[in-house]
Amino acid sequence: MTSNTQEPASLQVPIQRREKGPFHIKIRLGENAPIGVLLDTGSTGIVIGHEHLPSSAVKMDPQPPYKVGYSSSDKAYAGAWYSVNVTIPGVGGCAVTNQLPIFSATSHPGVAMCGVGVQGDKPATFNPFLSIDSITLKGSPNTFVTQGYVLSKDGITLGLSEEIVSQFPTMVPMDDFKATVHLKPTGTVGGALYHFKAPALIDSGIGYMILNPSLRSVTDAPPGFCNKETGHFLDGTSIKFDGGISYDFTVGDHEGNPPMAADYVRWGTSKKGRIINTGRNVLMAYEMLIHPGNNRFGFRKIAAD
Repeated sequence: MTSNTQEPASLQVPIQRREKGPFHIKIRLGENAPIGVLLDTGSTGIVIGHEHLPSSAVKMDPQPPYKVGYSSSDKAYAGAWYSVNVTIPGVGGCAVTNQLPIFSATSHPGVAMCGVGVQGDKPATFNPFLSIDSITLKGSPNTFVTQGYVLSKDGITLGLSEEIVSQFPTMVPMDDFKATVHLKPTGTVGGALYHFKAPALIDSGIGYMILNPSLRSVTDAPPGFCNKETGHFLDGTSIKFDGGISYDFTVGDHEGNPPMAADYVRWGTSKKGRIINTGRNVLMAYEMLIHPGNNRFGFRKIAAD
């Protein structure tokens, strides 16, 4: 790594998406051609179907003690961890390449996930956005990087500078990011009829919102909010999120809903306990800063088009 006296470098990585759909980026595994992967801030680590594994991959021995699964879908994945040379291409011919552990899933062919979250059980060495020592820029290889990134609906900035960080007026603790949701059933007047506080997660991997106040099952949910068979909230339910940033919306396709309104909302019953998972649509209105060195998430409102 070069001297830290120089200005840290940043790499711009394009995002591929359609309207409020999933975020995808391109990565290259070993000598293989680039593939598209779903960008997921709700998990940590790259997970691919076994058919994407390059011949240069080395099976890790011993295997890391981390199981792979996604609480939003309650799916568990079978496979093994490999050490792979991973390249993330940026704009203008720039790129970053590192040797990373990736999970090759034998149980789910075709899967291609790039987990860049920081709130799970895996260390930063599994996060392809936070395992960067240097960035290869045109004419300036191995440029020093300050760990962290910015995620927006229009692209990613890998590597931070003081100038980038200063542009985010709202900061919340990364290890204690909590929010409160206020819920009001359709057809009611007055204040919220139910609210709870829980750890919050901005999850770019899903388009819906999951609310889990430690329910054992959907039948334990407060009455009047949801279909007790599916756990999905009823059309017309009012929801307000308050956690560093604040916004509110009405469940369903309603005129006047803000761009960060979730596609739908459901109660969660994950064994992992209380959580408020906003889904990715928050990123239609806010840019998000992930700054491990300062233990902070940052938020900046996107100017209206």
